[in-house]
Amino acid sequence: MKTWQIESALVFVTLLITTVLSGANPRDWVALAAVTLTFMHAQIADRMREQDEARVQPAVGCRRWVDHYFMAKETLWITFFLMSGSYTPIVGSVIFFVYPIWRKFYRKSHPM
Repeated sequence: MKTWQIESALVFVTLLITTVLSGANPRDWVALAAVTLTFMHAQIADRMREQDEARVQPAVGCRRWVDHYFMAKETLWITFFLMSGSYTPIVGSVIFFVYPIWRKFYRKSHPM
């Protein structure tokens, strides 16, 4: 399996367990699907950023802001989901928050 497939599977299983343990209400099943697809979108965006940064002349000048915006939005989403008591997207937001750290660690041991 490729790294992105393993990452996606781990995220899906983590969210599935959270959804089941938190009562499996319809709202959290929708959150499970939305967070899983959002994570997969983030995987692609992160790999595109890595490729752009590896270029001699990066093509996207604002790429340095991607992690700042990503962390800021996840902080706000976590706050919102805590206020609403929806646990599946809370766990998803924590995963998103940790993902850039994981990718930096991964790239150190698996350079492009």
